[in-house]
Amino acid sequence: MLYIMKVAFCLYGLSGGFSERIESRANYSHTLDVMKKSYESYKKNIFEANKDVNFDVYFHTRKHKNIETIINMYNPRGYIVEDKQVLNERHKPWNIAVLSRHDSVSKVLDLVKEEYDYIFLCRFDVTFLNPLKFNNLNLTKNQLYFSEQSHVMHNGNILDTPKYYNNCPKNISWKKNDKTNYLNDWWMIFRVNMKETVINMETSHKNHLTTNIHKYMANYFSKHGEIVLSDLRFYDTPLTRYILYGKV
Repeated sequence: MLYIMKVAFCLYGLSGGFSERIESRANYSHTLDVMKKSYESYKKNIFEANKDVNFDVYFHTRKHKNIETIINMYNPRGYIVEDKQVLNERHKPWNIAVLSRHDSVSKVLDLVKEEYDYIFLCRFDVTFLNPLKFNNLNLTKNQLYFSEQSHVMHNGNILDTPKYYNNCPKNISWKKNDKTNYLNDWWMIFRVNMKETVINMETSHKNHLTTNIHKYMANYFSKHGEIVLSDLRFYDTPLTRYILYGKV
């Protein structure tokens, strides 16, 4: 009997609810147009590009006026929609965003109870410009898969803005435990047995908020797993706002 691979596609973070007026980073990051374009890229370059894979969608997000549209769009197997998180005012805005991320990632991963071959953890607002084929992965039990060259330092610059989006160098090597390296947290893929390792990273960073999350991830996963970089480069999977609005 032919084996059918099973993947839990887990979305986290904000999924809309802001005004369509492009007044702030938050607004143009999570407009309904961004959500729809991101979904279309997931549908084309992940779901339909892997017809021999069974995907179950899970997500955690916050309430907003278009939440029913998001639910109907993804038809998730399991999901959590909560009120906007209230955090201590002493936290800086960036820390509030990171803490909210930690909470959302942990809660969506907790929804995954069944046995899957892989967990695909992703933000709601990424665009995949090229197909990602699961049958080409073949990850071992301790490996975590990230976009190639994402958030890697090059000549003193972090390759995460439209300025470098179209001019990303093609040959940057990954040096394990090199503290100048970053990991992109927009998406990652791992075997289901690594779920608790990912949740533990999210929990651990709460006590190290002065350390950049991208650096912390690189250091933590180098110690508690093995980092594998994808053939998909940073600019193959940009945030959708880059494409629609040209905004960082």
